[in-house]
Parts: sequence; structure tokens; C-alpha cells
Amino acid sequence: MNKNAENIFIEQLAAELEHIDLCFVYSRQARIAVRIDNGQYTIIWDECYWKYYRKYLMAVGTARKNKMSVTRAVIAVMAEHLSERFSPFKDLSEFLGQIVSQFGIAPDLTSEETDITETRIFIAKLFSIFHEIAHIRIAQKDTAALRTKDIIFRMFSNVQKEHFAPLGEWADLHFRMVQEILAGNYKEILEELMADVYAAGKIAVYLKEIYGYVDFTLLCESVAGIGYLSGFQNLFNVVTRSWDGHYTEIRFGLDPHPREIDPYINELEIVRNGLGRIMTVTLLLSRFELSDQQRFEVWKYHDEEHVKTAAAVDCLSSEEFICTAIQEARK
Repeated sequence: MNKNAENIFIEQLAAELEHIDLCFVYSRQARIAVRIDNGQYTIIWDECYWKYYRKYLMAVGTARKNKMSVTRAVIAVMAEHLSERFSPFKDLSEFLGQIVSQFGIAPDLTSEETDITETRIFIAKLFSIFHEIAHIRIAQKDTAALRTKDIIFRMFSNVQKEHFAPLGEWADLHFRMVQEILAGNYKEILEELMADVYAAGKIAVYLKEIYGYVDFTLLCESVAGIGYLSGFQNLFNVVTRSWDGHYTEIRFGLDPHPREIDPYINELEIVRNGLGRIMTVTLLLSRFELSDQQRFEVWKYHDEEHVKTAAAVDCLSSEEFICTAIQEARK
């Protein structure tokens, strides 16, 4: 991005953030969130989160390039974050660090591949900040933000079960969630989808105004960037939520006990991210003049770049694994 484009971006983003504070922090919790204090909205922008998102992209890219295990690489990145997250507890932090030493891989990307990674990170950050702004605008009853609900309902009203066939075993759950949302249920998930739709529209505008002519390669990388972020969010949220559920045991040295968790909670997280990704990419592409072949190629690229994180999620969020790790770290 040239200097003029950067200035345009900063000016327009400042206008978008009118009456919203943007607070840059670095914390072990690694969160992007909205805080409300006496009617003043603040977006908490945690650089720790983006540090691990960059590590995630670098690890996945290196593993794929060198035909190594992507799952092991992803596990190493999340283990490194957990090690930092629980750094006040030295034994556990060091135990998790051993996983990083065993599974971690050093980045091995060319300058061109690194540039692509940086583009994907920029798109992810852009999407994230507009997603959080959307939550604020929805709370403020902003007309443009609330209109996204109508867009979602129009899209969902035309959805058939076979549209989710490529998702295999997850098809039924995706279709069932669509029906539940149309029936007025899952209001929190609906708001997340509304924020995704809002962010997709804003990204299309900013891509055109920041870069001018948006070439096909940039559009493909933007779609890939959104897909990568969606997968990372699901991985990060499920794993950290599972570990944080044992914080009291970790802090006070209590014997860890497996918690009874309804697997449907994690399934909802997966489906929410899946629906959001599909809708976001669909709406983003609708803002550009593309041939049918180009749309096919973008979706094909999206599918090829998709990272399957289920195995890493299952491993690191397993109650048996978490309890065993806590116990072994104390020995």
C-alpha cells in the first residue's frame, strides 16, 4: 500500500470510528472485543491475538510448502499461545512449551509468500475491526447495520439442504441452524452473522478505495484471508474456552476433573464460523464484476486454501488431554 493510500485508509477509518475509541493492548488473553463504559464504546485491539494469527499463517504456509503435517504445526502455534497464556504457572507453561519444541516448525517462506501472508493479515484485520464496529452500530440501532438482518433472511429463505452438500457431515447442522435463525432462535449467532455481512460490505468498499483497481489476485487473497481468519477464530475460541474452564484448578493447584461439556456448544461455534465465511465470501464477490469462470476460480482457491483444524481442536480441547497436561506438569 503506498503512502497516499495509507492516508486515505487512516482518514476513512477515523471517520468510521467516530465516537468509538480504539484501544491497543498486549495481553495474554489475546482478545478482540467491545467494551462499554458510561455509554462510550471502546474496541479492545489485542496485538497478542494478531501475533499468533501471523504465526498460524506462517506455520500453515511452511507446513504445506514442505509437505509437513499442518495439524502438528497448528497444534504447536496454539500450544505456544497456551504456554504464554498460563505463563504465571511456570510448570504448566514449560510443559506446554515442550509441545512447541516437539511440533513447532521455523517459518520457511519466500519474500513473495511473505508478502501474500501480510496481505491476508491486513484483510483479516480490516474484517475484524469492521465486525466489531458492526456490533456497536447494531447496539446503536444504526439503519445500515440493522439492514444486514434483512440481507441474511433473504439469503436464508432461498437456501436448500443440498446447498450444504459439500460440507459432508456438517451439512445437516448448517441447514438446521439456518432454519432455527429463520424461526427467530439463536439471536446471538444472528448478530454475529449480521456483523460479518456488515464487514463484508465495508471491505469491498475499502478494497476499491485503498487499492483503486482490484485485480483478480488481490480478490482471491482477500477471500483466502477471510477464510483463514474464520478457521483461526474457531480454533482459538474453542481451545482457549476449554482451557480457561480449568483456570481455578490451575491457579489453586486443585486436582483437575474432566468437565461435562455439551458437544453441541463447540458444534455451534464451528457452524457459526462456517455460515459466516460462506455468506461473507458470497457477498464480497457480489460487489465485483466477475464472470462465472472467475467466481468458480475464486471459490476453488478458497476451498484449496481452507485449513482443516478439526484434529487440532479435538486434541487441544480434549478434557482428557487438558487434565493430563495439568497433572503431568506438576510432577
